[in-house]
Amino acid sequence: MYARTVRLLKHWNRQNGQSLCSWNIKALALYCVTSKEALVTSMRSWFSYAIEELKKGETEDSACVADKLIKLNALRPEVIKKLEGALSKLDKAIMYDLAGYPVLAQEELSDLFNDPEMMPTPSRVAVLGYAWQRWLARADARAVMYSEALRAVEDYAEAPFIVQRRSGMDARAVVATQIS
Repeated sequence: MYARTVRLLKHWNRQNGQSLCSWNIKALALYCVTSKEALVTSMRSWFSYAIEELKKGETEDSACVADKLIKLNALRPEVIKKLEGALSKLDKAIMYDLAGYPVLAQEELSDLFNDPEMMPTPSRVAVLGYAWQRWLARADARAVMYSEALRAVEDYAEAPFIVQRRSGMDARAVVATQIS
């Protein structure tokens, strides 16, 4: 999985300004990519790890070939910002896929890799259809949540009247347990 992840990350790097040198990608991957992870999980691990490590400073040469730290091809804050943007796109793609919106996930991955030959952008009609479907599902979920909240408020507001209409201690105890 290491080699496939590194190949994809190098491709992403080439298509997005090549702000990291290839050795930097490999060195960072040595510490965070395992063979047991799925490819998308390995990429996500790499982006997260790379962001944290580059915030600390430049990457050390893990093979100890060079005495110096591995240099970046752009300013470190710019590289970190680019990595954070890529991680955000990857996270959105994963979220869309898990939620059952594969076309929206493909659109995010297409935007991430910035290479229509490798990852073509889905048709605009398909993307809009899935986005509309997602919006409707969220609106339905919100409507259910709001109606349940209003029902709870109404039940709570009616509780004192129920207690006054009932007689006997047992009825009051039952009502009190129902509202708490």
